[in-house]
Amino acid sequence: MKACAERTRSACAKFDGEAGALPGCYAMISADFLSVFIPASLAINLYPGPNNIFALSNAARHGIGIAMMASLGRFAAFGGLILLLALGVGALFLKSPQVFFALKIAGAAFLVWLGVKMLLRPSTALVLDSPATTADLGQLFRDEFMVAWANPKPLIVLLPFLPMLITPGDWTSGGVFLAGALFLVLEGIAAFAYAVAGRRMTWILTSETGRLWLDRAGGVSVILAAVLLLVSDLKG
Repeated sequence: MKACAERTRSACAKFDGEAGALPGCYAMISADFLSVFIPASLAINLYPGPNNIFALSNAARHGIGIAMMASLGRFAAFGGLILLLALGVGALFLKSPQVFFALKIAGAAFLVWLGVKMLLRPSTALVLDSPATTADLGQLFRDEFMVAWANPKPLIVLLPFLPMLITPGDWTSGGVFLAGALFLVLEGIAAFAYAVAGRRMTWILTSETGRLWLDRAGGVSVILAAVLLLVSDLKG
């Protein structure tokens, strides 16, 4: 990731030297920037992390439509992070290790709690046409939102790249929001891919063994996300 950051800085420096370019790549996002950002972001978006496990599980239980509506929770959380970064909070985090560390601890603690809850969930097989499986869309939305807010994935992607496009006090920079919008598009592709996969794997949830292993995978994924959040170097 640091190598990607260095390449991005070089791309911005090159673009700054071009005629008519605004300082810091704020006028646009260069092709060199995209050649680094898109592969790095897409690889992380497609990783089977906690939000993608939620999409898979929700689609298997309730269908692709419900899973995608629930996934709006993650987009709300990620959009909030993008806005905070654009407002200059990202730069504050990078300059204030104590504040950033406190946020990492809080996020990791929530992920551990959620992961343990998933691991301890009873493995009773689901009857997918049972009233008990009726979707609580509000709860599914909140689950996606909270996991996304505490998930290291948006931090790993956004912090190394978006702060390079931030001018302190200039949160209207088009480059920041363009990069953020691109990240959300790639995240949407990942969410849909996992929802489709989940709908084609409903047999997993109709057996006790299948549901047990799916819940274990989700729980381990969430706890691993907490560990990654604690040990990752997010200073770019």
